[in-house]
Order: sequence, then C-alpha cells, then structure tokens
Amino acid sequence: MTHNQKRVLDFICARLKANGVPPTYEEIRQEFGLASRGSVHAVVGRLVEDGHLLRRHGRQRSLALPAIFLGDIPTDRLVAELERRGWRKAA
Repeated sequence: MTHNQKRVLDFICARLKANGVPPTYEEIRQEFGLASRGSVHAVVGRLVEDGHLLRRHGRQRSLALPAIFLGDIPTDRLVAELERRGWRKAA
C-alpha cells in the first residue's frame, strides 16, 4: 500500500467511525487536494482491488469496510445509523 493509499484509507475509516457514513469522492478529493475525482477513483479502486475497502454498487456513498473493521465503530453510532434508516430495537 502506498503512502497516499494509506492516507485515503485512514481518512475513510475516520469518517466512518465519526459519522457512520463514508466521505464522498469529492470530499476525499478536497481533503487531499487531488486534481480530479478520477484521481480519487484510481486510489479507491486500488484499495478495493486489494481488499481494504468494499464498494456497494448502486448506492450513494458506496464505500464500506470489510467486516473485520466494523468492531472499531462505536456501537452507539451503529445503532443511531440503523435507527436513522428505520430499524427499531426489539422490545
């Protein structure tokens, strides 16, 4: 993994942990001062190919972490995101 790939992956992980959703390609582009979203697509594509990220096709903000990293996301943030999407806890 290159230094830039590591920086982008760390940024995506931090945003997932903080907000429960990944950054957009435009947000990644702005964070790292990349010339275009195509540059972001190339870096993210390589992270997906190498298994560091998953891409959920047909969805906005489609980036996700492999399941092994989900334990790093605080439970309260996961529950909040599920509730935001209409999920309710069983009584």
